[in-house]
Amino acid sequence: VGKLKGSGEVFWDTDEEGGGEPFGLETGLNVVPDGLEMCLKLMVPGETSVIQCAPKYAYDDLRSRQDRVAGRVPAGSEVEWEVTLLEFEKPKKLADLPLEEATAEAEQRKRKANALFNSGRFKYAQAKYEELLRDLKALVDTGAMMEAGGESEALGRLAVSCTLNLAACAQRQGQHVEALKHCNKVLEMDPENPKAFYRRGQTHAHLSEWDAARRDYKSMASASEDLKSEADAQLERIDRLERDALQKQKKQFQGFFNR
Repeated sequence: VGKLKGSGEVFWDTDEEGGGEPFGLETGLNVVPDGLEMCLKLMVPGETSVIQCAPKYAYDDLRSRQDRVAGRVPAGSEVEWEVTLLEFEKPKKLADLPLEEATAEAEQRKRKANALFNSGRFKYAQAKYEELLRDLKALVDTGAMMEAGGESEALGRLAVSCTLNLAACAQRQGQHVEALKHCNKVLEMDPENPKAFYRRGQTHAHLSEWDAARRDYKSMASASEDLKSEADAQLERIDRLERDALQKQKKQFQGFFNR
């Protein structure tokens, strides 16, 4: 049961909303407020708790997604939930699954992370990609992929794709140094990956590292002939950005000496 703190007005009752069926969710998908999910992770099956939560960790962040429950909670409201945790199922570990099943499970997790990214929830997508990559590493450490053939290649491509998506998550959150690390990691795994050159070029541009950005876009064109026109467009853009930055810097210095 969810209530507004103070007035006690009920905005959610599982018995009424779910027709008597328990409410279930997968953690990490931003289905419920962060404050509620964090507390659920600390509970044990059979436990009942009253959880009080400040607006920032309740429904204010969900309001922009037009969440139907958030629409019932006035902005800036503190809330409290009375929750009974019936059961908690731990996610499957890829290393414990047959390789074909592990590949299918990994692909499904990546799709969920992609959905979070595509809806603009970059922080949550980042957490899902990182979790999947940790699980993939644990699978590799078992040695199960040594003679796996096609499944091994599929999981390798998945690791590259998730790391590229981590770079995109970092870029969207303004974490350009982190994005650079992810791009470098991809190029360690796949030295001719054009997307990695593209994203690293973007990152260098954000960091005003013009020559490094140019090198990456030229490498992208060399790695994929289909991307040559895009590389040329980005090189022109870098020239323009550098000229604008120099003009801005020049005006700043002129203003300083004219004081």
